[in-house]
Amino acid sequence: LVIIYFTANNCPPCVMIGPIYQDLAELDDFNEKGVQFLKVNVNDHPDIATKFNVDGWPTFLFIKDGEVINDIVGGNAAKNGLYDDVMKYA
Repeated sequence: LVIIYFTANNCPPCVMIGPIYQDLAELDDFNEKGVQFLKVNVNDHPDIATKFNVDGWPTFLFIKDGEVINDIVGGNAAKNGLYDDVMKYA
């Protein structure tokens, strides 16, 4: 499972969820399952956001076997469901 976190400069919800995402990336439970946590700043890499049709942030894409299997858009949605969704798909 690969999770891509799309963030942007001057994005207050991104600032809020960033530390939570970092904490998840450091959990042994997920590391042992081989979950990869990636972060893309859309200001620096707009081409990647375009490739995945991401136009709001924060956005979290869950990719398994090369396919997007889930997404979460918005800081509050991520705060409330990110851990559970990682557990579900890992």
